[in-house]
Amino acid sequence: MSLDFHPLSLADRSLVWKYTENAGRRNCDLSFANLYAWRMLYRTEVAEWGGFLVFRFYADGHLAYLMPVGEGDWCAILQILKEDACRLSHPLLLLGVCEDLMPQVEECMGEDCRVNANRDHADYIYLRESLAALSGKKLQAKRNHVNRFKALYPDYRYEELTDEWVPACLDLTRRWVESRQDEAEKRAVAAESEAIQRALAHREELDLRGGVLLVGEQVVAFTYGAPICRDTFDVCVEKADVEFEGAYTAINKEFVSRLPEQYQYVNREEDLGVEGLRKAKLSYQPEMLLMKYSVWSSCTVKAEIEECGLTPEQHLIKWQTRALWSLCFGDTEEFMKLYFTRKYTPERNSCFVRDGRVVAALQRLPYRMMFGGSVVPVAYVSGVCTQPECRGKGLMTELMGQAHRKMYADGCLFSLLIPADEGLFAFYHRFGYYTCPEVALSEWKVSYDTDKVVCEVYTTMHEVEPVLGDLQSYLDAFLRRVPYAVLHDEADLYTVCADLFLGNGCVVVAREDERCVGLIWAVPREDKLWVLECFSVSAVVENILYKQVREAFGFAGNVAMIRQKNRVQLRVIHAYEVLQLYARQHTDTVGRIRVVGDEDITENNGVYVWENGLCRKEGRNECCCPESGGTCRSVHIRELPDMFLEGDAPYLSLMMN
Repeated sequence: MSLDFHPLSLADRSLVWKYTENAGRRNCDLSFANLYAWRMLYRTEVAEWGGFLVFRFYADGHLAYLMPVGEGDWCAILQILKEDACRLSHPLLLLGVCEDLMPQVEECMGEDCRVNANRDHADYIYLRESLAALSGKKLQAKRNHVNRFKALYPDYRYEELTDEWVPACLDLTRRWVESRQDEAEKRAVAAESEAIQRALAHREELDLRGGVLLVGEQVVAFTYGAPICRDTFDVCVEKADVEFEGAYTAINKEFVSRLPEQYQYVNREEDLGVEGLRKAKLSYQPEMLLMKYSVWSSCTVKAEIEECGLTPEQHLIKWQTRALWSLCFGDTEEFMKLYFTRKYTPERNSCFVRDGRVVAALQRLPYRMMFGGSVVPVAYVSGVCTQPECRGKGLMTELMGQAHRKMYADGCLFSLLIPADEGLFAFYHRFGYYTCPEVALSEWKVSYDTDKVVCEVYTTMHEVEPVLGDLQSYLDAFLRRVPYAVLHDEADLYTVCADLFLGNGCVVVAREDERCVGLIWAVPREDKLWVLECFSVSAVVENILYKQVREAFGFAGNVAMIRQKNRVQLRVIHAYEVLQLYARQHTDTVGRIRVVGDEDITENNGVYVWENGLCRKEGRNECCCPESGGTCRSVHIRELPDMFLEGDAPYLSLMMN
């Protein structure tokens, strides 16, 4: 029997309360007000099964389930959740698992699961009487804050939250959002603002209790909440104007003192790892800190682990990295399945794990590039992403440094990337990346008979797979003419075509007497045709390919055909090897430079001399002056490509970003 999920709606309030009222579960995740207010962000769904209520949603891009609520066969319901996750191609992720339910998890899932505790998401639970009275020596400071507020604002008053005060509460929320300085924090509070608006728009349906604090006629603080279970009330939101000293403490005391006595406990939710918030919540002397655990199960994907040779830990990191990719880039499940099947490997992934969770990641994809007539190993940086709340904290700076060190150890000469937008060029510039000029392909002057050119159109992998070897040979021969072209092997070309077909694109091949003389990759977008790449022996063949693409998609006349262009950034990873190749290209040149500024790969810093086609490094501390054998100039690692590219640039296309 499978789970029959439906999107959570206001009509489900009585259903949820039926399960939570007497469940004794006090975590804020089960407050219907929270579930409903945040449902659009998390795409929350609900289902009943075997005496349990189950919530399914997406957390940080990953399919997740709240620990079921109810009574029945725990092993059966957990197995059903595993099967549901497997059906959706995800490992099982359970959230909101409190310590009292860990025995059920351990008994039913055993060694097939990984358990992570996250202090940042622990709930602070207080005795209602303690918050209302603020009595005792430990809460003296809180009483002082309240008394200070009353002294400063003798005309203050407390009012129940009604429709009359909603506009003022929303205005206070807007000003709170606008006061955030950090971009990551702004995104987080903007999402909370939307949840607040949704909750206040449905106060009665959600059974919200709330209050406002006024000084004169100005709302300086507001709060609201809803029950979690029979004896626990959840304070969902509390906002105050910090210009009014003591407003937060005052609204908290005024509100809690008016709660019905049936609520023995008040849940003031998590601190999310925010130092100031943690200090404030602890200062109220919580009765308990409700730890919540996340539980990952890899048993649903045992076959994948065995087939790919992954350890359970590697598999967990893979899926968390995939979830982070989904959160940051919003790509389709089909694309991510292709990327994480064909391109991702544990060895290529660089990531940071905090509290059992991947918070930043990137992939170092191996490629080959033409350089000085040789083929050299390079790394293409893909999927650079950080959890929104972790941005601006230096994680990516550290991760890029680690990735560069790994590239150096792997023997890569260069790192390449294609920034997703203009603002990122300066970002990568800090890590030693040089912004290359745009480069155009020259014609490949090969004799052919135009009258014998015929085209083949491919729109599925089933059609194109038998000819991939032939296409790759043509593509490889074409690109090897280009001084700094990045090459594609047959396996990579397979992935490129599969990605293209996911977007309803096509590959068109031009042949003359069975010989490939042109290739084009194109995809329709609205009323335009995007040409991702086109290789041909002449402009005539290129026009033939363009005409065939228009016909393939049913476009008549002069439809806009946009040629995709990629601006590339390049970083030197192994300066000595690069300059050795440069010296071989310039046997009649004598040169001497000091490479400086490489903080990630300090081995690159130092004095290099080349003559007679050979390069040598004289050490990091060698003098760079006439007395040491000749003058030299200092070149920052970032500017080194400008010297040997000589106005040219790498040619990079058909990359999976």
